[in-house]
Amino acid sequence: MSTRILIPAHKAIIYWNDVPAGGLDDVLVASVDDPSADRMGARFDNSNGAILDDWLVDPKSTPEAVFGEFMATEPVTSATPEFLTEIRTGWLLEFAKIDRCDWARTELSKLPDDGDEVSPLATGLRDVFGAWLEDYTGKLLERLHDVPGKDMNEFFLLVHEEYQVLGDASPLWMKFLMELVTAESDRRQREDERVERFAARHCMSIERASRLFERVKGRIS
Repeated sequence: MSTRILIPAHKAIIYWNDVPAGGLDDVLVASVDDPSADRMGARFDNSNGAILDDWLVDPKSTPEAVFGEFMATEPVTSATPEFLTEIRTGWLLEFAKIDRCDWARTELSKLPDDGDEVSPLATGLRDVFGAWLEDYTGKLLERLHDVPGKDMNEFFLLVHEEYQVLGDASPLWMKFLMELVTAESDRRQREDERVERFAARHCMSIERASRLFERVKGRIS
């Protein structure tokens, strides 16, 4: 899906549980910006990713390396072909959330489907609404850009709190809204980081740098 929001690799956290057999269970990939990330520590025994200083620096501390370690565990290497396909697919779906994990998305695209035929009506509706969503996404993001920071933060937390109740079982409109507020939150963070770098480079306050950026944006718009 062209409008899918991916987690930047430098913000990705990988959670998992050790099961009694020594394998892995409940693998989850989330963004360090996700307000629920701290609470996930109560559900998972282990984590790796953006919480570590050597993440994406040490060759052993990358999404690819972590996935490789998962696949090298004894319960996986000795699993039946059916079980191996099941757990590998589940893990690929999680790692495919990360922007630099094209390999995971490629592997998923190679997997055989379940054989269920999609009706022409369903395909047509997907195409129609897919085009509508792409157009509407841009319009909604423009409106979100104008929401003040405090209000946007509260809205972001509200949407994520609601989404966490059902997770992947959430209705499509909730998933769509979550992706939009996440995209807007990431955009604002990138802008804040840009302002901070500009202020540091020119030895000025954050407030002054922000005002300069706002003036520039006003002239462009």
